[in-house]
Amino acid sequence: MTQAELCRVLDWADKKLVSGAEPPWAWYQYAKLREAVEEVISCLQATTPQMESLPQAKTRQDGGLRLVVSNHPCTIWNRVTASAKAVGDDPETAEGLLPS
Repeated sequence: MTQAELCRVLDWADKKLVSGAEPPWAWYQYAKLREAVEEVISCLQATTPQMESLPQAKTRQDGGLRLVVSNHPCTIWNRVTASAKAVGDDPETAEGLLPS
């Protein structure tokens, strides 16, 4: 729901509360609805400026994929062991495969 729709619900609940034509059990339900909608609206107002001020993602002009390489130690070790296994060496004793 948008903030405008929530405001309409809040106005509707206010009219029901002010009219006095509702039974007591319904009055409490409208009061709880009003409190909940007010809380949601206040949360929306608190977060909306922050969301608008966030930098937007840059759109890539070429629209293509790009290669991303991880330099995490586990990833490097996995690459070393895979290379060593491919040439038939023991990964534990493979010389020169680790980056310096």
